[in-house]
Amino acid sequence: MALKRGPSESIPNFAMRFRTLVGEMKSEGVNADHSEQAWFFKQKLQLSEIQKQMLETTLGSDTDNYGICGREAVRLFKRVHMAGG
Repeated sequence: MALKRGPSESIPNFAMRFRTLVGEMKSEGVNADHSEQAWFFKQKLQLSEIQKQMLETTLGSDTDNYGICGREAVRLFKRVHMAGG
């Protein structure tokens, strides 16, 4: 399983896949804090620069909160696929 958003994969689908992977890692004893998860999630979203700026602006001071980051990424970009934009 590749740990980045694939070609034409929607952000909601990637977010669900990422959450599943985080859960699997926890069950194996690998624990990353919320700020590490948020950073890694944002890196693997494959967003354009303007999309990254939009997400960071929306997150405000919550940039290191994985739960909020995932929720806001899905809310902002629920219809965005790499092929289309």
